[in-house]
Amino acid sequence: MATNTGNFLNRLLDYESNMDARYTTTLVRENWTLTLWISAVYILMVFGGKRIMENRPAYQLKTSLGVWSALLAVFSIAGAARTVPNLYTTAMRSLEESICEPSFMLEAPTAFWGLLFTLSKVPELLDTAFLVLKKRPVIFLHWYHHFTVLIFSVYAYGNIAASGRYFLTLNFCVHAVMYSYYALKSFNVWIPKNVSMLITFMQLTQMAIGLFVAFKSYEYLGQGRPCSTNYTILFWTVFMYATYFILFANFFYQSYLKPRPKKTNTAVTNGISKKAV
Repeated sequence: MATNTGNFLNRLLDYESNMDARYTTTLVRENWTLTLWISAVYILMVFGGKRIMENRPAYQLKTSLGVWSALLAVFSIAGAARTVPNLYTTAMRSLEESICEPSFMLEAPTAFWGLLFTLSKVPELLDTAFLVLKKRPVIFLHWYHHFTVLIFSVYAYGNIAASGRYFLTLNFCVHAVMYSYYALKSFNVWIPKNVSMLITFMQLTQMAIGLFVAFKSYEYLGQGRPCSTNYTILFWTVFMYATYFILFANFFYQSYLKPRPKKTNTAVTNGISKKAV
């Protein structure tokens, strides 16, 4: 087992060092419209699947969901470990460099993880399949976030958006915590209630930082400074991150801050219901 694990890690490191990022970004840029078809199938899966499951019993899938979440957690932890150092060291040198300099998308090891991150947005759509098969609510925030992130991530990767240094690194960090939480919950591990609030707060922080990065990118472009992005990417970044922030903020309020009606205990005496305050 140790030998197999070592061989896998060696191959992974080889891929990190030898990947031709110019080729992969060009290939993705030329074929990014495939995500529109994938997203269309995804939307059909969401609403068609809910319709199919209306008169069927819900699947449990607890173990399957736990394993799936654990795999995504391990992937996200590995991605964060490989991308956070680059973001930190680059930002410490210069904020402008961290936002505009594109080596993150083209040089090892972050180029490899940028590609894996982009491709991972396709299998992550299976998160919704679990909800549909378990007959759990699929809220607008969930499916809107999934299909827009897929399209945007592929388009931005193909166009070598240097702001991906922030976008995908922060997403790896949030997903490392989120999927670990889902996996542990699926395996009946006790977790403090405040952890779910922390995850939503992390998502809100991610959106706020994303908006800041987009506005700084716009500022640098407007001043004629070299910045590896374009106005189309910036427009969709602001649109998406602003809508995400609003939706996550509403979710945070509804889930954790909105006052709940006081619960009353109902006692029945001699066939008469009496509320005990």
